[in-house]
Amino acid sequence: MPKTKKIDEEILNFLRENPGEEFSLEKITGPGAEKTVKLLKKRMDRLVARRRVKQRHTEEGSLYSYNKEYNKKKEQKANLTILLVSIVAMLLIGEIAIRVYYKIGDRIVGMDEEEVCTRDQYKLLRQEDNPNRFHPIHLRNYEYWNYSGVRPIANWPGDRVYELEDGRKLVLYDYRTNSQHMRNLEDFDREDDPNIVRIASLGDSFTWGADVPLKFSHVSMLESLIPNSESLNFGIEGTGIDNMYLRWKYDVLDYKPDVVLYTIYIQDIYRIRPCINKPRFRIVDNKLEITNLPPPAPEEIYRTYRPPRFESFLIKHLVYNTRYFGGVNSKMYDEGLKVLSLILDEIKARSEQDNTYLMVPIIRRGNDVESSEKELQVLEELKTMLDEKGIPYVDSDLIFEKEGYELTGNDEFNTFDHFRPEGYAAFAQGIKNKLEEDGVIEKQKDFYFQWDRERDILLMQNKENPADIQTVIPYDIIG
Repeated sequence: MPKTKKIDEEILNFLRENPGEEFSLEKITGPGAEKTVKLLKKRMDRLVARRRVKQRHTEEGSLYSYNKEYNKKKEQKANLTILLVSIVAMLLIGEIAIRVYYKIGDRIVGMDEEEVCTRDQYKLLRQEDNPNRFHPIHLRNYEYWNYSGVRPIANWPGDRVYELEDGRKLVLYDYRTNSQHMRNLEDFDREDDPNIVRIASLGDSFTWGADVPLKFSHVSMLESLIPNSESLNFGIEGTGIDNMYLRWKYDVLDYKPDVVLYTIYIQDIYRIRPCINKPRFRIVDNKLEITNLPPPAPEEIYRTYRPPRFESFLIKHLVYNTRYFGGVNSKMYDEGLKVLSLILDEIKARSEQDNTYLMVPIIRRGNDVESSEKELQVLEELKTMLDEKGIPYVDSDLIFEKEGYELTGNDEFNTFDHFRPEGYAAFAQGIKNKLEEDGVIEKQKDFYFQWDRERDILLMQNKENPADIQTVIPYDIIG
């Protein structure tokens, strides 16, 4: 028993044995009396506060007696009430502080990533001054698709037209799409031509060819590097491995490709993040389960979704940070790798059935970007996965090292967040070389690439015959 508690018990026993009598601490005398009185006074004040002892003030000083009316249960109830009030007060203070934290940082609260993403989408849909608010990924050249929630609009007139001094027009093929929702100039027959190698490319903005005209994308460059080939661009900006899989399953297969390029930018893996505007991927009994299919269209989300009227930011903040302890991106990467493994198993099995060559081109990073420690870890895990599954792949950094391309996107007039034109071309050549190595196509010419910024053309110089120089021109002059 602690010393102070023992003293309190001795005081109470003494007073209890002398019921009705009052005692004054002032009457204590003798050696050490001052120290004893000071200690007893402190203990008496505590006992008075607890209503175990009565105190009566007189001219001579305080008189103390045992409180026969003391009720232990009543004291416990009072203490419990104080405790509960304190807890409620702390929770209210915490709730206010967390709400201020989210408000100042313009953050979105949620129990998990799905709720955070859903509320973020609803917030964007409420921006009435945004003309693209009802377009998926909020870009006007994309539309709702009932399989994945997003795809490029067909026949998008994304060309840039310039008037020349001689009256002619320069038409730069930029964001144009064909009637089949691909970033290609021409349409493709759904029947396979045995004399043509048909290559279907899936991926995100790197596959789309962001930052450069249509003909400079690595998908388009494959046609320049491989004779008698068709290169179909199924890229979707901002997409992840989940939407890539859905476009393969419900679109690509209809075109009977000879080669499928499932191009993965490392960050595509954590884009498995669930959200109201796309199908939800889960693993159940080691099988892929896809729900929320078809996903609601943006207009439906705007019309039917409403955030909770009453909620605790504090509780949601604690639950979210407990669930994603160690970092939300890290958790999403881990989950994404598990989902990707099952996706690749299905694509590989179907490719073998259709006698289709499957390759996974890997893009580590864009210009002027350093990979994080987690991204490098995911890269190695991805390569190990592909080796174990027997799926061929190429690595963008290794291709660029071989081709002498430096990952820098800034020059005097332009900023390239993805690749410069010669970077896309080098990446395409690395893919071509892998197709040659695996016997999918015959050996073709290799080139050095140089982008002539003044004329906006790409020069291709034959590595074996420097006099052989070809050009890729991303525009036509009409008139």
